[in-house]
Amino acid sequence: MLTEKGYAVTHGILNAVDFGVPQNRCRLFVVGHRGRKVPDLPKPGVQSRVTVRDAIHDLPKLANGASADWLPYRRQASSGYGKQLRQSLSGCSNHLVTRNASHVIHRYAFVPPGGNWESIPERLMRNYTDRSRCHTGIYHRLHYDRPSVVIGNFRKNMLIHPHSDRGLSVRETCSSNDSAGVGSLRRQAPFPM
Repeated sequence: MLTEKGYAVTHGILNAVDFGVPQNRCRLFVVGHRGRKVPDLPKPGVQSRVTVRDAIHDLPKLANGASADWLPYRRQASSGYGKQLRQSLSGCSNHLVTRNASHVIHRYAFVPPGGNWESIPERLMRNYTDRSRCHTGIYHRLHYDRPSVVIGNFRKNMLIHPHSDRGLSVRETCSSNDSAGVGSLRRQAPFPM
């Protein structure tokens, strides 16, 4: 259809992690250019992949249910990515963590980095009628030294902090997603920038 309108078209799958975002997020891109010259897709521009550690290492320590909007950074940014996010700021906002029930926090303790609900003992998951229908993203604990999984609705997926038994804060999600949170915690979702 585009070629019939005089466009040269190319397409391909690009992964955000290959362009400096600390998240494995593959997407199909279709690029058109009016004329005969077929456009090139962008080439990956990073030498090494940005990790969850690079994105959140300098952020404040938080507890389950944390609700502080603005807090100072805990330490100096140690990665180029962290320095780029921080710039000259002394702190940042959106340190909001969903307050999970104690039985949910107890489940988190069983999930290793990269693991998910399958690591939680069945006796603790009895409220799930059919465990086989749980998707692999639920109760997923991030690896500190790898890029993140795709972060869609981080509250629904119940993504777990790499080393704390709690969900991710809005700020941690945004830092791992190269995005900005908008609205109240109930409504906040990371919007790609």
